[in-house]
Amino acid sequence: DVIFKPLSNHLLLSTARRILGLAYRSFPRVPTRLIVRYGVDSKNLFHAFSVNLSSGGVFIETEEPYAPDQELFLEFNLPNAVDPIVCKAFVAWVNNPEEPVHPGMPPGMGLQFISLSLPDLLAVWEHISHDNDASPPVKPAETASSANNSDPS
Repeated sequence: DVIFKPLSNHLLLSTARRILGLAYRSFPRVPTRLIVRYGVDSKNLFHAFSVNLSSGGVFIETEEPYAPDQELFLEFNLPNAVDPIVCKAFVAWVNNPEEPVHPGMPPGMGLQFISLSLPDLLAVWEHISHDNDASPPVKPAETASSANNSDPS
């Protein structure tokens, strides 16, 4: 592969991962259905639905994915957020409709964030954390005072 200057850490790492055959996904993803606007030109964006989201990227469902390593502009709104998330990403992997890499997934592309700002990263992290909170609440632990006053018999 040929990598041109200026070097992008994400492009360099994705190229190394592809050459070495390493997995791309290094962040846990949660199922998330959002409208994602994407494209090569920030003024001419397409839209598709996300399938899952992580603090490292998003998988979007599309019948016409871009090629791996293509850099894209992204915009999407998280529930309960005022401003949209606007960043760049690159295509980390593609699930082609003809030859799916992951048959259980719809056709589309996995995008890895390149330029996610810290406030946007925190907003994504909070959204993901709330999705993980969907499990039933655990009863609070017994306090030391109530444990000492309990009858062991």
